[in-house]
Amino acid sequence: MAKDLPYAGSQDPIWTDRPVRVDREGQAYERIPGLIDPFVTKFRIKPQAQAFDGGSFRQDGIIFIIADVVAPDPKRICHADDGSIRACGSQSRAFLKSLINRRYLECRSWPIVLDTRMIDCRIGQYRIAETLVASGYVRAARDAGLVAVEQDAMRRRAGLWADAGCRLSQRC
Repeated sequence: MAKDLPYAGSQDPIWTDRPVRVDREGQAYERIPGLIDPFVTKFRIKPQAQAFDGGSFRQDGIIFIIADVVAPDPKRICHADDGSIRACGSQSRAFLKSLINRRYLECRSWPIVLDTRMIDCRIGQYRIAETLVASGYVRAARDAGLVAVEQDAMRRRAGLWADAGCRLSQRC
């Protein structure tokens, strides 16, 4: 039985420090396909990157728009239930900037027009779009698959959802 396995009873080294020719015809080793990583665009966000709103930014002359989110107007003012007033549009922009600043992004990217790209990114294992929607500072796009995350943010009254007008009309 041990004789059926490759290298069973053989004194040939498995790993070498010299190149070894692989004979695909004569060797019956299992071929495992390589991993396919859809997040092929990888780059670090520089401190000079400029966030326009909670869902887009510019770096090195290229505008990046985050897929699956709808950002509020950067000048939007929110009125919370307790009567407090917040600049939630500016907070949305600041949250995006703090989330991505000096971070290494792994993205899927699609060109829209010259110097503008739509991106779906992650930082480590966390999708940026999901993090933004969970924070309540942006809304989930209609077909983004983030409805449950948005409902949770709304229930917690996070970000934009502190504004009763946003929760009732669901248009912020």
